Amino acid sequence: MPILRISGFSFPLAASWSCLYVGSLKTIMERSPEKATASGLLTSTTSLAAIFGPLIGGFVAQTLGGYRSTILFAAGMTLIAIAAFKILTDAVERQYEAGRAPNA
Repeated sequence: MPILRISGFSFPLAASWSCLYVGSLKTIMERSPEKATASGLLTSTTSLAAIFGPLIGGFVAQTLGGYRSTILFAAGMTLIAIAAFKILTDAVERQYEAGRAPNA
């Protein structure tokens, strides 16, 4: 009978994902007047990422060749995501400082 082995990264990955998801959902619920719509958009975005992520990763691995190119592509996409997050977060903070209510 084979012994079930759990990777050393399984627990930290699961904990990171659950903290990210719960934190995102909590933030959306606190800031959005349309709670059902906002949580639905989060779920839809997560589902789309689960579909397109492997497709893009497979395409990159096939066209650029292997593990190294896939990791470099992922690092580049991470930097783009961080820049977009920073720009969008700054825009929202400026909106709050200007006194405009998010539900107005």
